Amino acid sequence: DALPISLGDYATSFAMTLSGDGAIVSGSSGEAVFVPAEKVQALDTTGAGDTFAGGVLFGLARGETLEDATAHAHLLAKRVVSRFGARLDQQEVLEITGAN
Repeated sequence: DALPISLGDYATSFAMTLSGDGAIVSGSSGEAVFVPAEKVQALDTTGAGDTFAGGVLFGLARGETLEDATAHAHLLAKRVVSRFGARLDQQEVLEITGAN
């Protein structure tokens, strides 16, 4: 409860990952929402956090809600950790996010 209040002077929204369990996000309403992540057998977690952050920003730039952007970010990170090497090609990103 205190996190959105303490961030209020510095940010209008935030996303905090909970490893493979999901993320807690809060937008302009100030209400914190848990966005679950699907379980996956991780082979290599390199780049998972960067992929998640990029996915959230990509979704927000496309006009998605914070919750939808976070859900897509989880799917992108899930794909990255399910193989070795922190890479997604452009077609995979478009397919996962429905941006094609």
